[in-house]
Amino acid sequence: MASRPTLLRERSASRDALAGALDILASGDVLTGDGRNQVAGLRYALRLAAR
Repeated sequence: MASRPTLLRERSASRDALAGALDILASGDVLTGDGRNQVAGLRYALRLAAR
């Protein structure tokens, strides 16, 4: 997010794809606890940006 802040500011196909990928990651069991926390933080940032 720090290197691509436009992903949060602009509604785009890239942002939608990122949200979809994060949903898939969150629903799987391949992430560590830290990884799950990072994905949750990114998903939260996308939700806030959509307001």
